[in-house]
Formats: sequence, C-alpha cells, structure tokens
Amino acid sequence: MWRRILLLMAAMAPFLAPSLLRTYLLMPFPGSQELDSIDVSYALGPWIWPSRLLGAPLFLWAVVAIWRASVTKKGQAALILVVIISVGLLYLSQAMTAPVWFLQPKSMRFARGATKEIPPEALVVGVALAGEAKAYPLDLIAYHHVLMDNLDGQPILPTY
Repeated sequence: MWRRILLLMAAMAPFLAPSLLRTYLLMPFPGSQELDSIDVSYALGPWIWPSRLLGAPLFLWAVVAIWRASVTKKGQAALILVVIISVGLLYLSQAMTAPVWFLQPKSMRFARGATKEIPPEALVVGVALAGEAKAYPLDLIAYHHVLMDNLDGQPILPTY
C-alpha cells in the first residue's frame, strides 16, 4: 500500500511541483511574499511545460498501475479522487499566473457621476484636466495599476 502511495507521489512530482512552486512564489500566499523569490518563480517558467510533458506519462503510468493493483472499490475511489485533485491543482496553477490575472480589459464602461453606480465612500484615483474630471475606483484598477483613457480630448495614463 505505502509503496503505491510513494509511487504516485514520485510520479506527481515532475507533473505538478514546478507549476505549484511557481504559483506559490509569485502569488500573494501566506509566507510567499516574505521570500525574495521573484527571480526563482520566473526561472521556473520555461520548465513548466517540459516538466508537464515528461511528468504526464509517468503520472498516467502510475495511475494505471495502481488502478490495476487495487482490489477494492475504496482504493479505486481514492485514486480517482487523487487524479481529480491533481488535475484541479494543475488547472489552478495555470489559472493563477500573472499573465492570466493581469489581462487588460477588452472594453470599459464609464459611469456618469449622476448615476451614482460607485458608492460615495469608494476610494478613487481622480484626474482633472481643463474643467473635466474622471474618477477610477481603486478596487477596479488595483490589479492592473495603470489604465489608458482620454480626458478633454487628450490621452491620459492614470496609475496606481
């Protein structure tokens, strides 16, 4: 039993570890922000897909071997759960990358001040130019930190 578990863990390591480590080092998880890890997380980037391509056959081989050796439905159900969790972690590690998180919006709709769609207590970055003003709520621009707009016919680049 323990031998099968170790086999599965060893097979999962090249398949999942680089992706999960990069995600942990790059994103704001507890403990990850205290590390000086940005260089390591970016260095792992080119190794993610090769490790997945090399690790996937090993992982599948281990799953099939353990499935064939499982004599109980409980063991097979546990293996299915491990596979589902592994695929979920792989998906999350891909979905939690900076290029995905920081995609620029394709279009923006600005509310007129009279519509009061933004609560009065919201924190905003405000820009005024030639008697015209716009406010950008921080909770909407915080992840991008920068946006392009026009004010009084001139391009502006408010940042946060």
